[in-house]
Amino acid sequence: GSRVAAGEFELFVVERIREMGRDPSVLEATLAADKRRLKGKREELRQALAELEPIWSELFPAERARVMALLIEEITLNAGTGDVEITFREGAPEALTLEKEIQS
Repeated sequence: GSRVAAGEFELFVVERIREMGRDPSVLEATLAADKRRLKGKREELRQALAELEPIWSELFPAERARVMALLIEEITLNAGTGDVEITFREGAPEALTLEKEIQS
């Protein structure tokens, strides 16, 4: 089997999540690939990710990990092709919004 350095892989995944908040075309491609879980959540997810982007660099590592755990259910790496599949948790946009309200 192939091995991937955990730190590098985590940075890659985080950057893809942040990219969704910055680039509407990346978000649209993500939603198109994950209609099962995020159907009808386009605007909620776009807003949650856009609001996350400006504060991401201010979060402590433990807080970043907690935010990612709220968003992501599973990450799958196909070692043969190098493809990465990120599966969002059901209710991911609401979880980020609720978290923001609790901290306010």
